[in-house]
Amino acid sequence: MSVVLQVPRPIPWWRLAVAGIALLTFVLVRWAAHGNTTPALLVGALLLLAAVFRWPRVAAYAVVVVTCFVTSPYVHPVQILGIRTDFGEAAAYALVGWGAAMLIVHAEARRAARASAPFVLLVIAAAIGSIVGLDRGADHSIVLGFFKDYLVYLLAVPMLIAFRTRGAREQLETVLLRLADVGCIWVILSAITGGRLHVSSPAIAVETLGELVPAQRFRPPLLFVLLIATLLLAGRVGRRGWSPWRLTESALFLVTWLLSLTRSYWVPLVLALVLLTVMRPGRRDPLRAVRATAVLAMVLLVTLPLAANGLFGPTTKAAVDRVTSIGSSKLATDPSYLDRVDETRDGLHAIEAHPITGVGVANPYGAKRLRYDPVTNSTYFEDRLWSHDSPMLVYLQTGVLGIAALIWLAVATVRRSVRARIDLDEEDATRCLVGALSLLALGLMSLANTHLLFRPAILGAVVALVLSVPAIDARRRQPSLAEAGSVDPATRR
Repeated sequence: MSVVLQVPRPIPWWRLAVAGIALLTFVLVRWAAHGNTTPALLVGALLLLAAVFRWPRVAAYAVVVVTCFVTSPYVHPVQILGIRTDFGEAAAYALVGWGAAMLIVHAEARRAARASAPFVLLVIAAAIGSIVGLDRGADHSIVLGFFKDYLVYLLAVPMLIAFRTRGAREQLETVLLRLADVGCIWVILSAITGGRLHVSSPAIAVETLGELVPAQRFRPPLLFVLLIATLLLAGRVGRRGWSPWRLTESALFLVTWLLSLTRSYWVPLVLALVLLTVMRPGRRDPLRAVRATAVLAMVLLVTLPLAANGLFGPTTKAAVDRVTSIGSSKLATDPSYLDRVDETRDGLHAIEAHPITGVGVANPYGAKRLRYDPVTNSTYFEDRLWSHDSPMLVYLQTGVLGIAALIWLAVATVRRSVRARIDLDEEDATRCLVGALSLLALGLMSLANTHLLFRPAILGAVVALVLSVPAIDARRRQPSLAEAGSVDPATRR
């Protein structure tokens, strides 16, 4: 008689999951019983991770809204296991984890995320730069802070996956425009009420060509979404014409841009709008362009002299002064310009001394910053670890590998936009062109600002990258009758 040995049945995966959760809960409860708040924060982090995995696209919208609204992007800062973070950053890292999981299990996700390769390379370069910085004596907590900013670039992976279809891109476009509308109304109401509605980074004066004048200045994180929204609105006006709502949106956007009083934002924005006007696909109405130009010219001829004389208040006068100072020879004596010149000189000397690896993350490169000590009532100089020239700062911190990632991003974006302009239909090609021009404008802004390591600007770059990549179901351009008639009949099927 033969004996049949029964093969033991494998334990169902859900029982292992329940056992693991129960064990983790037991450990956290014992930890919390001693009065430690870390278990509660860890439980909150696990719930956040579960929510992101369940609703990744909603989580992406939440990260954009929290990070790029008018208030501070650092919402509910906490410290877990000695590491400082906040809600927006934690949700971003959870999204990155979801993206990594999708890369493992879905081939379509891997195809959709290919365009994120330059940002992934930048993060790898930042990791190497962090090691170099620590080896050369940089403070580990400052290195960690810089590296956490670089990690936000990995959001490109989950965002490209979550918004890989045309429908998702259209929804993202609508969310960006509505966020810009609400944010602009908030900023304008804050200006009208004298700052009663809180806006991040307000100012009551602005210095132009060495002269300090009173003005309400608002530079909220919203501006990085507003840049994309402005180009999206311009694309819609080009395709569909003006409407009362689009005219209202244009006025809201224009006033908010003027309230920023920032020349290094205005010039790239205007350049991007001009390029969009010239390069956008589709039919053009010359009469509409003539009418729009004539109306704009009349409005400027009437309002600029009045604003320059202070009729509309000190803020509009300061805005006109900032506009007219662009390209002025007096900029060469402006204190902010001279400070940037000194930064660039010191940075180039450091790159010349360390051309391959740079100086490393969080290491000084020679630039100094004048500080005031209220205790001793004296001034002193401290090493400056950042630079207004963001690409140069990336080179200083990450070396050749980091600057190669930025060059790769620029070349790939140009190639995609050209192909989209030729191959895709008007709507999809315009969206890709808006994304590419937004990346161009953000890159130009970063030449005079610390944007490449500022979370709202990084998120703006990620969203712009998503829009610049054609959707997986993008519609192809239909050939015109003339093009179709020029095809050789022998090649037709």
